[in-house]
Amino acid sequence: NILVALMYPEKIETIGKELLEIIRDIQAYESVEYFGITTPKFNLPSFTQTEIEERFLSLFKQILNNGYSTAQLFNFIYGSIRNVAAKNNCSMQNTNSLNEIYVTLSNRYDKAVNENWNIKNYNRIYSQNVSELFKLVGNDLLGLREAMFYKPLRIHADSN
Repeated sequence: NILVALMYPEKIETIGKELLEIIRDIQAYESVEYFGITTPKFNLPSFTQTEIEERFLSLFKQILNNGYSTAQLFNFIYGSIRNVAAKNNCSMQNTNSLNEIYVTLSNRYDKAVNENWNIKNYNRIYSQNVSELFKLVGNDLLGLREAMFYKPLRIHADSN
């Protein structure tokens, strides 16, 4: 019975505070991975997962908690990395790319909120596989499938 329950978990109907925190962690770590895959594509330095987590994890969670989806967060990440790469390719200045990307991303997010921008969803990079944890929670536990990636998630009103 335990094996069957693990293989076919019951769907969770409402998203409470604790579950939302777990979902945010999963979404944020997917975003850390996306960040790490994206910077080399723009000839920027590669950063370790730890460096990205230390600098960006709380900002990623803030963006997700403010009503943006993971796919929209990918838009913020991609656009910020692209802008920093374009700026650095046009100048010979030696910069701290990680900090510069952070400031650019934070500023883009603030403008999007203040000016009520409509943020387009970005897809995963083809070389980025969906994590098994993302699949387990999104598909098996919540039955959301890709909606967990493309739609903002919030706590349901009837839960804690």
